Amino acid sequence: LEERLASAVASNENPLQLLGTEVIFRSGNPLLESELRRVSTQTARSVISLSSEDLDPDEADSRQVRQVLALKAFREFADNSCHVVMEVQDVDNKDLFQLVAPDFAEVIVTNDIIGRLMIQCARCPGLANILEEMMGFEGSEFYFEEWPELIGKSFFEITCRFDEAVPLGIMSASDGKLYINPVNDHRVCEGDKILVLAEDNDSYEVNNGDYKIKNKGSVPTAKRKGEQIPERILFCGWRRDMSDMISQLDEYVEKGSELWLFNIVSAKKRASLLQDSGNKERLQLHNLTVKNAVGNPVIRRDL
Repeated sequence: LEERLASAVASNENPLQLLGTEVIFRSGNPLLESELRRVSTQTARSVISLSSEDLDPDEADSRQVRQVLALKAFREFADNSCHVVMEVQDVDNKDLFQLVAPDFAEVIVTNDIIGRLMIQCARCPGLANILEEMMGFEGSEFYFEEWPELIGKSFFEITCRFDEAVPLGIMSASDGKLYINPVNDHRVCEGDKILVLAEDNDSYEVNNGDYKIKNKGSVPTAKRKGEQIPERILFCGWRRDMSDMISQLDEYVEKGSELWLFNIVSAKKRASLLQDSGNKERLQLHNLTVKNAVGNPVIRRDL
């Protein structure tokens, strides 16, 4: 396996442009401490644990819980020197990680994030291009950093303290919450990290505060939105977390909106799938009305 992976990276057809990064492949059971020490896990700056796509989502998530416990057993991680990121498939299993290892790992529910982004992109044309620009490795990305020289400053005061970055929020050291675009008088405290949008983590620094405000006026009042009208939205295909996506969409749309589910799953079976065979409560929708249509979304006649 190690040889096949190494040859894939060095392939002449689609070679990876690593720009000096060295990739090392090792095979073993990541649930065993002896195997983890063989690759010096205790010296890692960060650990990313990917969920298995070959297993049932609940089974894959239970394996990830075991993975967290295996990593937590390292006494070298007691001071939180290593940042652990775990991929989870079902959002309902996210709380399990907080129970077995509180504040040890950052849990990412990839399906839930993708579902939310798809809904937002569908309702805001052009948003996908912005997300791709910010999440990709080209252009500018998000970065966190502590700046002791800004302690005691208000968010309004730090907005002009970076020449090559745009401050977007503050990660509080006291409660661990991220405040995006906080109020102007929100103060930077000791240990707080400032979230910025910059080209690279070493491409910006705090300036000396010597700048002039050309127009110190009040912020113009935003224009009031026009009357919101009910929407009609079509979902093609089916996902395991369809219930979560519908609940999320229900919070955004106006009352009287319709959601059409168009896929090859029978209407009777959909009710059971939306409740995950009894593991989820029945949908309580306030703004949406769900309509069912059975057909193949890739066949033009059905569309």
